[in-house]
Amino acid sequence: MPMTTEVRQAITQIKKDVQIPINTKWLQIRNHLMQAGLLYQLQVIPSSMLVHPANRGGAMLSWHDCHHKGHAILATGPDFAKITQSVCIELATDADKRQAQIKANVELCEASGGQLAKPTGQERYLSLGSSHLTQFCKAVENNAKTSHSELSKLCQGVLSLDACTQGHGPDSVFSRMISQGWKWDCLAAEVEVIFPDLPLLIQQALNSSHITQSSGNEVEAMFHIASHFEATKSLPQAVQLAMTTRPPCLPYMSSVSNFVQNYSGGPSFPIVKILAHVSRSFQTSLSLGQEFTECVSQLDFKEPSSMFPWLRAASFAANLASPHSKDNIGRSISKSDVEKLRHPSHRSEVLQAEKQLQVNFELLKAQGDHETNLGLSCQARAMIRTILYLTKRQGKGHETHHYDSLAEIAQAFGTEMQKLHAGSASSSSAAPKEAEEAVLPMQLEDTMDAAKICLKRTAMQIGQYYKQKGEAKLWKFVELDHEKAHFHHQPLFSSGEEPEVLTVPHEELKNFKLTPGDPPQLVATDDMEPLLPQNSQIVEMEQAKAKASLLLFQTYSKCSSWHMPDASSLVWATKGAGLFANSQHQKLTLVPYGTMSTLKDLAKQTVSRTSCVVSGPNGTQFQVSAPKLDLEKVQGLAVPFFHVGQTTESDLVNMEAATINVEKHTIPCYRNKRKLQAGDQLLVLKPEENTPDKANAAKETKKAAKKEAKATEKTTKPAKKPRK
Repeated sequence: MPMTTEVRQAITQIKKDVQIPINTKWLQIRNHLMQAGLLYQLQVIPSSMLVHPANRGGAMLSWHDCHHKGHAILATGPDFAKITQSVCIELATDADKRQAQIKANVELCEASGGQLAKPTGQERYLSLGSSHLTQFCKAVENNAKTSHSELSKLCQGVLSLDACTQGHGPDSVFSRMISQGWKWDCLAAEVEVIFPDLPLLIQQALNSSHITQSSGNEVEAMFHIASHFEATKSLPQAVQLAMTTRPPCLPYMSSVSNFVQNYSGGPSFPIVKILAHVSRSFQTSLSLGQEFTECVSQLDFKEPSSMFPWLRAASFAANLASPHSKDNIGRSISKSDVEKLRHPSHRSEVLQAEKQLQVNFELLKAQGDHETNLGLSCQARAMIRTILYLTKRQGKGHETHHYDSLAEIAQAFGTEMQKLHAGSASSSSAAPKEAEEAVLPMQLEDTMDAAKICLKRTAMQIGQYYKQKGEAKLWKFVELDHEKAHFHHQPLFSSGEEPEVLTVPHEELKNFKLTPGDPPQLVATDDMEPLLPQNSQIVEMEQAKAKASLLLFQTYSKCSSWHMPDASSLVWATKGAGLFANSQHQKLTLVPYGTMSTLKDLAKQTVSRTSCVVSGPNGTQFQVSAPKLDLEKVQGLAVPFFHVGQTTESDLVNMEAATINVEKHTIPCYRNKRKLQAGDQLLVLKPEENTPDKANAAKETKKAAKKEAKATEKTTKPAKKPRK
């Protein structure tokens, strides 16, 4: 049944929503698929099942984990009721895609050394959940080998149904698991065609920590980042998606993602694939631990010519393959062992080891063996031997032979290369378009490019401007080679001349500091002409304001001497209680004074309790703000004008607003409208407030009046005469 547009849009929206937990995402998607007829339930036997190539981020599964979990099931007693969350998808209908899925399972079987059952060609489904159980059932049914210690004792190294059921025969629960199977949620192949990344999402949901006991190690988290990057072409988005499963390494996921970004070998992630091969090839899946992961990922070797991706990966590989562990964390080498490698006394040997591992990988690529199981094993062994030799921990590995030099390790790699039976290098295909993202995994060659390493460490950018410590010159960063950085400086008065050139070694770049923006430029004199004070309108306004301020002060002074009594003639009350006359006044004029500012728009109100407006010539207006006054502390500036009270009772009003005209300026003031007696509070009539409520009330009254008038008109209007 084809997928409808509505279902496609709904699933797309669920997948994009980062706020939905991954298990909830899968449950919602499952409901949509089931309603659309693209998910059905069926009892499937293990022999019909292969492992989906996207399982565990592309690592598929660990055969050691498979046998370990199989033994645990046999030891506790198989139980159909304990089998939950079994999900699979049909093999692809496209022939090439189907062949690739089968090939991945063939390679997985070969890598296991016979510990997994070979594909028969009769399989119909790819498992996304219950993969380890399914493959263990197939391994028992097909008499696969086992290296598990307890199973080896039980089966003498070869799995068999009789040994695993201990003679209980075909009626045992485990026998019926193999012969009858159990109920599965089966997805149509079309689902993966439309949503190629959906199998990875389902697998992550099924293997999240609160559903299963196996929640993956750091390498699985790296593989999930790599798989999501392949789908999104965005490394930050890939990291965010990998974190939705809440892996055990979530508290130090920044160190895991830093390794993927800088030391995984580029968008094809060859180093992560090698680590995944190591992780699934040695015993059960060991973890690296937070302390060791952070050390290896963040360690600064302080070497300008290399970032040492291979030795970092080798450190991880040694502990993933370690025969020694504690709390499921590999313990072949420690954090201090790795930190010692950056000591100057080890520098030449460490550089030689890094280059040797890079040469090994290039040889594998040249022969097309860099992604085969045998090729991955050759490179992994060389990495582990190298790091154990450098850290003097060869006794902590699986091998009993101790290597005396890097040359001997290189010779062993060459011998193993000769044993490979890979054909000619596979033909190259058209390279996919690079993702246009700001953050991409570093290519292997970049980790050994001194210029690119320098740019990464200093965070400097070509084309930006910098100042050297102790200098004022602005230098443009123009070029960087493997040894030196090149800068240009163009003086202000050297237009058309060759710039000054500065060349410094990489280690001196720490003395340069970024100067944001463009360098200074000379401004044309024509552009500066209107900005000069004698031509500026701003200066004209300042002069006008200064004149108005002077006139205000002069007017205030004159009124004070003519009509303004001394301080003893007025009484001030604290807490805003008002201003009172202290004696009789026949004539009293109060003029404002305070700080003045120019108004851009015409003022609607010229006088208030905190300010007033002085009007000047040519429509200019200036606002005078009341000075601060604290009567409790007797501090500030006392201007009586701003302390005249307001009242709505006209009988109490004894002051009124007026104006004084001086040299084309209009200055507001208050004058007494009647003779003042001692003890009279100075009061003016409070202006009516045009509040929104009053305005709305007026509008409603007006509307009601119009409505009433129309009704009256309608009742009094004579009726029309009928037409003849």
